[in-house]
Amino acid sequence: MEVNSNNIYNLLSANVEYRIPHYQRQYSWQQKPQCEELWQDIERIIEANTGDAPKQLNHFIGTIVMVQLQDDMGMTDYDCYHLIDGQQRLTSISLVIIALRHYVQRELEHSPQEQNYIDLCSALNGLLYREADTASGSKLFLSKADQQALESLLSGQVSLNSKPEENASLLIRNCYFFYSKWVSFFNKNKAKVPLSEQTVKPLFERLLFAQIALDPSNKDNPQQVFESLNSTGMNLTQSDLIRNFLLMNMDLETQREMYQRYWVKMEDNLKQNLADFPNSKADLDLFFLNFLTSRLGEIPNKEDIYTKFKEWFRKNVAPQYENSEDPAAADKDCLQQLCDAHTVWCRMYWSQGDSRDPIDRACYELRLLDRDVLNPVMFELLYDQHLGRISLLALQWSLRFLCSYCVRLFSMIERVSNLMNKHFTALLRKLNNTVVNSEDMYLRTLIGHLCPAPDVKLGRIDEKLKCPQDKDFRNFLCSHHFVTIQDKPYAQFMLLMAERYQNKEYSILKGPFVLDYVLPAKLSDDKALELTVEQGWDEELIKLAGHREWSDRLGNLTLRQTNDKKPLPINKATWLSFKARKEELAKQLKRHVNCELQGPKEQWTEQDIRARGERLADWLLQVFPYPDINDFYQDKSKS
Repeated sequence: MEVNSNNIYNLLSANVEYRIPHYQRQYSWQQKPQCEELWQDIERIIEANTGDAPKQLNHFIGTIVMVQLQDDMGMTDYDCYHLIDGQQRLTSISLVIIALRHYVQRELEHSPQEQNYIDLCSALNGLLYREADTASGSKLFLSKADQQALESLLSGQVSLNSKPEENASLLIRNCYFFYSKWVSFFNKNKAKVPLSEQTVKPLFERLLFAQIALDPSNKDNPQQVFESLNSTGMNLTQSDLIRNFLLMNMDLETQREMYQRYWVKMEDNLKQNLADFPNSKADLDLFFLNFLTSRLGEIPNKEDIYTKFKEWFRKNVAPQYENSEDPAAADKDCLQQLCDAHTVWCRMYWSQGDSRDPIDRACYELRLLDRDVLNPVMFELLYDQHLGRISLLALQWSLRFLCSYCVRLFSMIERVSNLMNKHFTALLRKLNNTVVNSEDMYLRTLIGHLCPAPDVKLGRIDEKLKCPQDKDFRNFLCSHHFVTIQDKPYAQFMLLMAERYQNKEYSILKGPFVLDYVLPAKLSDDKALELTVEQGWDEELIKLAGHREWSDRLGNLTLRQTNDKKPLPINKATWLSFKARKEELAKQLKRHVNCELQGPKEQWTEQDIRARGERLADWLLQVFPYPDINDFYQDKSKS
């Protein structure tokens, strides 16, 4: 390994190619802050190094790491290097050069005989092409998608005279950014900064960097050097580091094949889902967080995902291939595992409530609980079914049980969220340690952890997180006041699930829904409505004490389908009478939730709220049943 100081002019003047390995991420610098900061540095260098008293100002841009390519015989190609680190900076500087060349060519159109312009154009071509006179053979080779954009800029197919569209390649948009900066700069400084090779060449000579050249024949480890660097620019994500770890030490052809077959498939799958769900913030790092949590039985810190992944790989994947003749066998197998797991994770994370598939619907319903701690458990269940550890029926039953457990738990016990992480990661460890392909043991482990038998000795956390029995759950539903910020989302979720249960009209139940009330949630004040007996409201209900007792009980709650999440104004005209309110609510959720509001009923009383609450509570016991493995085997025998 050689470490030397160098400058951009010397690097790009050499008649060699710099290739971006397949495992590297695509070009990702944004106009703010990265390109803006680079331009500010360039402008300072030009201004400091021109004029009557130049200051000879240098600027250090970081580290560039490269390794000479080798052919199949192990011979070094001295004309071609792989860029291990520095792609973003070198690509951006190349865009600066292309933008400047475009500006010079525009000036040449007005002054075709200006020798300074001709010489400068030729010098800039020498930094971009291996053969400057013929303008062929780009010195920089990026990933496939980026390379097409780069070649279109080099060939002049893309004009920089007008602003590109928002969906244009990032390279094209950034090149236009630098071009507009050159135009603005020379409009202000052309008199004191001549447009010539003698002015521009020192600019690139003042852009200094530390060059690290690795020698494969000395077994220099690119990955080890790559990890130890603290380069400028955009930090690599944890998934970037994982990708490089798995691909970096393969030969070029294998690297290209494995990258296209597995990693690109994951990226494309992610892009497609993000296109369908533009508000989602999911990325590959989130997938690896869930994957490692399910595999390790612990939640890694977001900054430690890569470190934990390497530990998992070296402990669980690499030992299987210690005697393999293929040095990349473990990496290949791991890439395939990750690709399969990512497909499963996407199905879980972006499940649809109107799907005909019961697994998709079950995942969707669990996702509605908006508890991130459930994602690794759901993924574990789906992935184990994918691996053949449990059947499709067992998966469906397990997801329903998990949903019942969470609803019963959060409905009965306050402030349990902080205990759930440890409880579920302990469950993941138990599931990973169960007998392979023993479905009965798998399901009993799941039930035994979340719903332990009375004679099982429990710790403090397990005791607090024990699934409530039917009697306790029903008493809670009938007597609880759903008034807190924590209560209302679960009331909303339970009512939606009550309507979806055994209902094939999934498409009309996708939402969004907001929690609503039959009797208005608030009594009138100076500016709000007045409730009267003549309007169909029971006399006891519209008294302050009666309203406080019954307005936020289960029997008075319902849902309203809406295009937004704003609550219905309490002074809306249809709320003045029970009849108008009933007619409005009876239009939706009429199968289970609002069946009492069908027909000629003219008054809403305490007895109606109590009876409806008890009926809904009994129905919710069926929707969220207490787990019994005998129910699973009965379903299995029927199927």
